[in-house]
Amino acid sequence: MSVIYKTKTDKRTFFDEAQELSDLIDKFGYTQEEVAEKIGRAQSTVANKLRLLRLSDKEREIILKYNLTERHARSLLKLNSPDDRIKVLEIICKSNLNVEDTEKYICKLIGKTTVKAYKKRKKSRENIAKLICMINRAIDSMKYSGVSAESEKIENEKYIEYRVKIPVVKQKA
Repeated sequence: MSVIYKTKTDKRTFFDEAQELSDLIDKFGYTQEEVAEKIGRAQSTVANKLRLLRLSDKEREIILKYNLTERHARSLLKLNSPDDRIKVLEIICKSNLNVEDTEKYICKLIGKTTVKAYKKRKKSRENIAKLICMINRAIDSMKYSGVSAESEKIENEKYIEYRVKIPVVKQKA
């Protein structure tokens, strides 16, 4: 039976969402990719949510009590030991660490020197969104001009693929 974690305002938490995804997989035998498709999210998002279920009840309670974010929780998963995670959680809460500082602290603990900059990832996503918008505008512009172009967007965890079909107009001889 799954445990439901509620905040003081009685809203669903990211742990609830993770448990619901897990329940879908268990009940219907879906793969992560099938669940992702059904809920309109990327497979990697589903996988990251499900990883949260590796945290113990005690860890989850502390995370919710101190209103830590899902990213805080995922950062903790880099530590293998539940005891280590509890100790780090205490430091995070006492020092009021934000996500970036939490990730840096954990990486320092495990001897990892590189931390992906969230701002860089965000910027990259913004650029991709702009490119997709430009592609859509180009296709709309063709259609507006009378060219019966068709497009198909195929998205998976590794890449986004666009297929554009433009009919060949044969020249009269």
